[in-house]
Amino acid sequence: MPSTISVIIPTINEERSVGEVIGELPRSLKQKCEIIVVDSNSTDRTREVARARGARVVVENRRGYGRAFLSGANAAKGDIVVLIDGDGTYSLAELPAIIKPIVDGNADLVIGSRFDGKMERGSMPTINYLGNHLFVSITNLLFRTSVRDSHSGYRAISASSLRSLKLQCKGMEYATEMVVRAAQKRLRIASVPITYRRRSGSSKLHPFRDGARHMALILKLFLSRP
Repeated sequence: MPSTISVIIPTINEERSVGEVIGELPRSLKQKCEIIVVDSNSTDRTREVARARGARVVVENRRGYGRAFLSGANAAKGDIVVLIDGDGTYSLAELPAIIKPIVDGNADLVIGSRFDGKMERGSMPTINYLGNHLFVSITNLLFRTSVRDSHSGYRAISASSLRSLKLQCKGMEYATEMVVRAAQKRLRIASVPITYRRRSGSSKLHPFRDGARHMALILKLFLSRP
């Protein structure tokens, strides 16, 4: 087992769910995990709830999902870095399965696949469902990857692999950048089926704007490939 696992949870006004997300961490991993909640200008009690549940809070006043992840990664001390949303859509109870391919030496990056696991009714709007499948197909075609869910917000990566990727994207498109950079670095990418639940609170995703950013990044990375 790794000596430490860093779990990064980006949040904006997640007081209703962040405590429950942290509380689902398996007891067997509590001594090996550090929980890092990266909070971006919450106006509710997200930070207080996170600290009360034992998390270390990193304040990132600049918006952007990718930016929050990078801020958390800079503060992380673990051998494995895990990303999970704070809105209750994913469960830390599934953390052992997420990190297992890395622990066993079979993968460098693991992506939780919502499409291969259990997706609760109403958890993903139709437009998001179709958009996700479209971008997965495009990414796999252009970069010869075989990922199942390139936009999943539940993933794990070895700390050394994460440093090698030198990620830069600050928005939702960071998810695509991570997959493409990992493929370019010839990292081993694995998919693990996960449960995807209805979120607590409103979504931070803007389907058309974020979709356009993903497409622009895909084209940029494809045209600039070695």
